[in-house]
Amino acid sequence: MTTLTTGALATEVLETTLLAVEDLTRRLTLLALDAVQHPDHAPRMRALLLELDDAVVRCEGDQGIYVPLLLEP
Repeated sequence: MTTLTTGALATEVLETTLLAVEDLTRRLTLLALDAVQHPDHAPRMRALLLELDDAVVRCEGDQGIYVPLLLEP
């Protein structure tokens, strides 16, 4: 087993994060497609997206990150 350095840890965290985001994207897309086919599921889907957005905003605040500033050219 190789020794992890600070750089390796950062790379591992980035890789894990990207894989998690990819998985979330796929799962949210399937839920959205399901909500399109079953309109009675749409309110729960909207609530889930609002909860997810709130969680991300709280995390940004906890870590001192403000995403809109990062996205401006």
